[in-house]
This record gives sequence, structure tokens and C-alpha cells, in this order.
Amino acid sequence: MVRIPEREALSAPWIGSATGVSIGKEQGCALAWPLAMAPRAISQAVWLADGQCLPGAPDLAEAAQPGTIRWRAGPMLMTLPLSALRAWTAVGVDVPTGTLDADRITLRNGDTVDGLVTDFGSTVTIDVDGATRTFEDELIASVQFVQATDASTTTGRLRVWVDDGAIIDAESIERDGTLLRLNVPVPASDKVFPLRLRIDQVLGVATPSLSRDGLLLRTQDQASATTASSRGTWSALPGIIPILDVAGPGRLGSMQAMFRGPGSWSLPITADGVLVSQVLVPDRTRLVADHALVVRQAGVELARIEARSDVRSMRVIVKPGTVEFELVPGKAGPVGCVMELADLVFITAAP
Repeated sequence: MVRIPEREALSAPWIGSATGVSIGKEQGCALAWPLAMAPRAISQAVWLADGQCLPGAPDLAEAAQPGTIRWRAGPMLMTLPLSALRAWTAVGVDVPTGTLDADRITLRNGDTVDGLVTDFGSTVTIDVDGATRTFEDELIASVQFVQATDASTTTGRLRVWVDDGAIIDAESIERDGTLLRLNVPVPASDKVFPLRLRIDQVLGVATPSLSRDGLLLRTQDQASATTASSRGTWSALPGIIPILDVAGPGRLGSMQAMFRGPGSWSLPITADGVLVSQVLVPDRTRLVADHALVVRQAGVELARIEARSDVRSMRVIVKPGTVEFELVPGKAGPVGCVMELADLVFITAAP
């Protein structure tokens, strides 16, 4: 394992294919980024028999051919045969595991219906012993197809993990500034889609020589970090989940606070004094984000620290009461909205 500083990684060329991944002169079988933001919320996803996961929604603009589903995953529109699907999952539902001798619909109340799924879209139709039953998708937690088997190995492609839960196979990957260019073969067709992802959206990349079950590594050193192979806990609303991680006490009793937002948090202060800390923003976040951390007390703004500024420290005079921290998105929206206060110390004023 080779650790590359972010500044070096962002200044060196990236090239990846099924034979390996390289960043500048460093070469290997996998690439992993620390998670710079909370996972983005996803609505629903289809899971393919080869292990890929495609968050998105059915495309209802045109009727699908019998035995297929028209699925839109971000900018990609594809027609997938039901025989290529492993499962469909609703918001926050894990992919079903194991094999079945029939298709299975699991309802949100826990009931299951086994049979043959014949139509899939805003409703799901299943044939049960010659009788047809139709369910609205809002009543369904998951659909598992009889073809569900262990993920097969796909040779000649890279597997890419994305922060919205997507698992995508690509023929190649290359960095273009703050974007990654992927050539993605569209499942069940001979087309290749030129997909573009922001560099901070990609959690990891691995060649076929590694496990296809998941990129088994920590995105942070903390035990509470989200793994790249896990879907994690998803918010019911679009956007990213506001999180405050606090660690400490550390050096000289200092604390470390990691803000992920947008969101707001408060800190009680019991005496007159000064709040002092270092201000850290991941380099790759600084390239794509333009958010700010605002510090207030009693409605008065004490500091506003822009993600793209050269500010590397914070010092604000505070009084007894509550100090509020708010992470506010910029014109780019809540992209990479994260900031860290390291060695955060409250210094009491002399009596």
C-alpha cells in the first residue's frame, strides 16, 4: 500500500484500466480516497447479476419491451433485460442476498410474494400460480430475481465505487482536472457511455484481480467511518447528511471537530475567553467546493471562513453562552461541504 498526499495526487496524471491503476509514477491494483463528505442520498437502485449497482429510477417516457426495464442512472439511459437483474431496492434497503427458485417481492410491511415478475416500472407485476398481482412501487421494499447468484467476475474492466452507492464497471478511467473520465460499457448493449464524475465523488477503484464483492477498506481511520463496500445509512431527503464528528481530548486537552453539511451545530461556553483552532479543508474538496463555515454568538457573526480562502486558523473572542457553527453551501451548492477544526481549544480569559 502506498499513501500519496492529496496535493501530489491532484497534480499527477491518473490512468486506469483492467491491468492496473497509476497515479503519476505509482502503480497498483486499487485506488481509494478518504471520504471527504457524507454519502449523498439515493432514491432507489437496481443491482445487476455481475455485482454492479445503478442508483436511479425507471424511465417512463416510453413503454419498455416485455421482459425489460428502461432505467435511468444519472445521465445514462439503458434498457436492461430482467434476466440481467439481481435485485431492485427502495430507499435505504440493502440488496437481498442468497439464491431463490422464484422471483420474490418483499413489501414494506415484511410480507413476501414469490412468483414470476413480468413487468417492472412504477408498478411491479408478478405471476403467482397463474394469477397476476400488481403492486405500486411505494409499497415495495425490494424485488429479488430468480437469477440472483453470487456476483460474477468481469474481466477487462475496472470496478468503480461512487459515493451515492453506485458500483460501476468501466473500461478505463482518466483524470481531467477535477473530473474523472470513465468509459462505461452500457449493460446488455454494445454501447460505451463517456461518464464524467467529480473527483470527490469516487470512493475507490479496483482491478478484476481484487475481490469483486467490495472494496474492503476504511474511508477514514475512525471506527465509525463508512466503508466503500457498504451503502451506509441514507437520508430520506436529497442532499448530504449533516454530521459533526468530535474527537479528543488530544494535545494539551484540545478537540478536533469535523463538520459535514450543510448544517448547524452549537457549543456551550461557560466563561469569557477565546476559541482557537487550525482550519483544515481537504485539497480535493477545496478544488470543487465553495462553502463557508460561519461562527456566531447571540446573532453576531464572529468569523466566516471560506473553503477556498487561504485562512488556516481561527481565533474568536467569546462570552458565556452558546456559540453557533453553520456550514453554508456556496454557489456550487452543497458539493464537498466539509471543514475541520483541528486543535480546537477554549482559552479562558484571565480574571
